[in-house]
Amino acid sequence: MRIADLFVYPIKSVAGVAMPSLELDEFGPVLDRRWMLVDEAGVFVSQRNDPRLALARVHLTADGLQVSAADMPLLYVPFVAIGRRIMVQHITDDSSEAVLVSSEADTWFSSLLGRAVRLVCFANERTRRVDAEYVPEARFTSFNDGFPLLIASQASLDALNAKLEQAVTWARFRPNIVIAGNLEPHAEDTWQSIRLADLTLQVVKPCARCVMITNHPETGARGVEPMRTLAKYRTQGHKVLFGQNAVHLTSGVLRVGDALEILQ
Repeated sequence: MRIADLFVYPIKSVAGVAMPSLELDEFGPVLDRRWMLVDEAGVFVSQRNDPRLALARVHLTADGLQVSAADMPLLYVPFVAIGRRIMVQHITDDSSEAVLVSSEADTWFSSLLGRAVRLVCFANERTRRVDAEYVPEARFTSFNDGFPLLIASQASLDALNAKLEQAVTWARFRPNIVIAGNLEPHAEDTWQSIRLADLTLQVVKPCARCVMITNHPETGARGVEPMRTLAKYRTQGHKVLFGQNAVHLTSGVLRVGDALEILQ
């Protein structure tokens, strides 16, 4: 059992980037959800309400992000934002400070979505603690929905695709870590503690899926799959589950090919 794929999603709800390795700092994978769009009131914006975000693509450069979309000019976003700070609200109803990126970024994304939005950058401060109900220790995350890591197994996706008329990719589910090997589908549901390379991860909570998985990752068009099929066999307590949220106990580096050891 090994890491088959690693992904980061630099701008929350925008397409991800496959990586050969992931560096983890105290907030999660470096460059993962370190930028986010907010509306004029400072409330997070995602594909839940703006599926056109799926049309944007991110390319990593030496000193920033290059963002593109069809019929749009290229947008450059530096790694370091120096704008003023504003308060932003997350899906978990908590708030934190963020840094405004630029008026150019605001204009670009407002044009893409057809409404006024602003691009903000994570302030690299301990302002968002992971839910203490699941992780009593003081651990932190950036602009994720709630936890710094999402783990899923290739066997789980293969089992779903076997039930679908048209297969879907990991772009629907947006994991950070994909595990492949001799696994039963959804074996990750049974893990509590795992080791990847020299890093120990605590698996803390199933990931409840929302309408985002029905957005086509290339066009943004919204359908009914794979939610309709997944709900038939993965519903628990009125929630449709796929993948597991996790926290890392120390900083370090993960690489494609790293072996998985199940500790508990």
